[in-house]
Amino acid sequence: NFDYVGDSFADEARSMFYGETDNRPIWGETSAEESEALREEGIPAAPLPRAMTPKRPKSNKQLN
Repeated sequence: NFDYVGDSFADEARSMFYGETDNRPIWGETSAEESEALREEGIPAAPLPRAMTPKRPKSNKQLN
């Protein structure tokens, strides 16, 4: 299972890459600019094909 990190994807990926947090499988969103910055830093990340993208989990605000 992958942890959904939402818009924090780039920050989470950097944190793991630089050893600030433990490595774990993550998925989320990032801008094209942030994606390019990750690539330039040598941080491995790849877009998921739309057909393979899981549904976003409901936030606590959306739960009954």
